[in-house]
Amino acid sequence: MIGEKDIVIFDEYTRIFDGAEVIYHRAYLVKDKASSIMIFGQRPFGEEERDIEDLDFELAFPKALDTINLLTSLNLYLDFLSDCKKILVKACEQNMPEIEITDDWYEALEIYHGSIFVDINGISSGSFSCGDNVITNHLLEIHFDHKEISEMHFVG
Repeated sequence: MIGEKDIVIFDEYTRIFDGAEVIYHRAYLVKDKASSIMIFGQRPFGEEERDIEDLDFELAFPKALDTINLLTSLNLYLDFLSDCKKILVKACEQNMPEIEITDDWYEALEIYHGSIFVDINGISSGSFSCGDNVITNHLLEIHFDHKEISEMHFVG
């Protein structure tokens, strides 16, 4: 579980939400927490120290969102992301039928970057850049709108 002391804020920006300007924080997790989270059945982040400019996992959330709602939303979303094999395999089969998904495709995903965005209502979404064992030398970009995949494609 992610707690308040596990989040380090390093930047602010303004975004329009429902016609109003909302100030958002950009943040990362302390190394011990980053290395303990599971995404797609693995622990891909926090194995090595990184500069802020080279973050491999980051968060964005409204400054006005109270801590309890933020942590609840974040922890529920991380729980969802910890194992979403069925959703990813189904989306890949539907959106990229030319790709042959092997039995070990999900387990072989290598996550290079991840970000989670929490909106003013506490709804989370996420984006992840991965390598896979089907198309080498390309990144697989996966974008979630809450718990549904909104976009999935290869780059490179």
